[in-house]
Parts: sequence; C-alpha cells; structure tokens
Amino acid sequence: MTMGNDSHYTRFEPWFGAFPPEFRGELGGVKMSKDKNGWYKFLPIGIFVIAGLVGGILISVFSKDFLHELGFAFVVAAIIGIIIELTFVTQLARHIFEISFGYLLPKEIAGEVKWVYELSLLVEDYRHDFVITPHPQNANKVIMSEKYTHTVRNITNRKQEVFPQTGIQEWFHPEGDSQVTSFTVTHNKKTMSLTNKQIKSDWDGKCIRGVQSSRKFDLAPNDAYTVVADIKEIKYLNDQTYSYFGIAAKNPYVTVKIDNSLGLDYMVTFANRNQGELEDLGNGNYRLSGILLPLQSVRIRWWNIADSGKYSKRLNSDKQETISN
Repeated sequence: MTMGNDSHYTRFEPWFGAFPPEFRGELGGVKMSKDKNGWYKFLPIGIFVIAGLVGGILISVFSKDFLHELGFAFVVAAIIGIIIELTFVTQLARHIFEISFGYLLPKEIAGEVKWVYELSLLVEDYRHDFVITPHPQNANKVIMSEKYTHTVRNITNRKQEVFPQTGIQEWFHPEGDSQVTSFTVTHNKKTMSLTNKQIKSDWDGKCIRGVQSSRKFDLAPNDAYTVVADIKEIKYLNDQTYSYFGIAAKNPYVTVKIDNSLGLDYMVTFANRNQGELEDLGNGNYRLSGILLPLQSVRIRWWNIADSGKYSKRLNSDKQETISN
C-alpha cells in the first residue's frame, strides 16, 4: 500500500478573482460559472472609469477655477471606482459564496465543499504502474512493485511551501521488508534523488514507514514539481494493495501487469463516484476521468484463478445441499 501527502504545504485564505466566484484550477472542467463572454459585464464600468479619467484630466488641464476642481473630482472618483471594483466586489463575492453554502447545505456537507474548494495543489499528471511477479522463495507469495509519477501544480495565486513525501505499510513478512527503492523530486530543472541505500524511512512504531525529501521549497503560483517513487512490497497470492495521497489528482492513469505464470486475475477500483465510468483501455491500462480527491484510494485486488474456481464449486455444492435439505 502506498500512502502520503506528496507535500506538506501552508494553506491560505481563498482568493476570488472572478464574479460570480468560480472554482480554482481545472477540476474536471467544472466551474460555478463558465461564461466565455463574461468580460461584457465589466464594459459599462470600464467606459465610466475611462471617461472619468480622460474627461477629468482634460477639464482640469484646460479649465480654471470651478471646472478645474470638477475635473479633479472626476479623476478622484474614477480612481476610487477602480479601487472598489478590485477590492470590495471580490470580497463581497467571497462572503456571498460562503454564506450561500452555509445556509443552503447541511453543516457537514458545507464543510466538505469548503474543504474541496480550498485545495491548493493539483496533480496534473498522475500515473501509477503496478507489477506483480512471483516471489523467489515462497510460492504462496508475490512481489508487488509500484512506480508512481506525479506532477503537482500550485493552482492558487499564492506561494506555497511544499515538502514532498511518501509512505508505505509494513506487513512483517519474514521474507523481507516493504521498501521505497527510489524517491526523486524535480523542480526548476533541479533534481533531488534518493537511492535504496540512501533512503532512511521514518518508523511510526506501528505499521507506517515514511520517506520525505531532504528539503522544503517554495512553489510559486502555477509552478509545478514532479515526484517519482519506486516501491516494493511482499504480498500473498490472493491479496490486494491500495494507494492514496493527500493531493487531488486529475484523470489518474493506472497500469497493471501480472506474470502469466502466477495464474491470477484482478480488478481495479477507485474510491470515487466515477468508478462506474472507469475506462478500460486494454492491456492492463485504466483511466479515471475526473478528479480523485485527497485520500480517495486506488485499489488493486488479485486472486488465483484456480483457487477461485475451487471456491465457486464449493459454494455451489453447499447451495445444492441446502436446497435438498
């Protein structure tokens, strides 16, 4: 199982740059307002401001006494109008947005919606590869190898402090430990890379092993960084693995490859409302259209086909005995 935040970052109060307010980032292309010609509503204000500035300047320059003062007043009024438009209106939009959710939705749901709205980072490129191979020492166990690549973008207009990290579960198999075999973070063409021998996992004393980057760094608005991690776990012949992260991911892409000698079948499940629309692209490639929210997992469940067949026969046999009795 893979888990982690991918990043630790400081949240800021949401900023609204449009009215009506719209969700930041391209969260599945769903916005509160999607008016391509929305700039038209600012046209009257723009005309008034320009007319006030130009007219005021002309009157104040070419006139004297009362008209001069009147022109100066026009300029001041235009400047005040710009300030109000850039500050008061956006603040008003923010308050209307928060109040509407507070009154129209149940308290518990309103809190969840606000949490989603305040997400500051988005994984734009999410790829997770799962490979299952035989264990060389135990025929009843397999080696689950994972590799995930995340390109994380700051979708706010504020600088974010990030601290990329990941974590895995320890299953206490005698054949070996769970391992993060490599962990790489790339930002501004600079790469921090840890190999298997350099990685020192933090142990929580229970079952989690964490790995983090060697330093925190600032992520500017619309800036991005990429994390690549390789993980190995020992699992049973009939088992599962699941992964979740602390950052929302756009259109996550998953691949599954299983050694044919194992005789396994499998299924891919996302803990997401769009699971029913999961795209099977063939050859073990899957894509979920939409947004995988933080802590929503991707689960790979596999089983031995022969064991499944025996179990099915036993169930049918038990069912027939029950009917006859």
